[in-house]
Amino acid sequence: MMAWPLLAAIDDVGTLVMLIPIIAILMGGFISLAKMIMVHQSKMAELVAKQGSEPGVLDELRAMRGDIAELRDRVNHQTLAIEDQSAAHAPQAVKPPDVPERLTE
Repeated sequence: MMAWPLLAAIDDVGTLVMLIPIIAILMGGFISLAKMIMVHQSKMAELVAKQGSEPGVLDELRAMRGDIAELRDRVNHQTLAIEDQSAAHAPQAVKPPDVPERLTE
């Protein structure tokens, strides 16, 4: 019993009977997780191999990233211009009188 200290700590047979299905479910989950990881790795390897065979895709991706950066800059400039314009046309907030001024009125 020295090789299995966990099993030696279990005194009740019912507890052992309950642990067997739980362990089986956990092992099934680990096996399915390992299978999903392997499938993902094989798909990623295929994508990497495919990218190497199509050199134009990488250039197109770089061009698209540049276009997105340019569009982001335009949107930021337009947003700032709109905010400046709306701030210039916004009515100025009237400051309420202080407490002593209101009491003397």
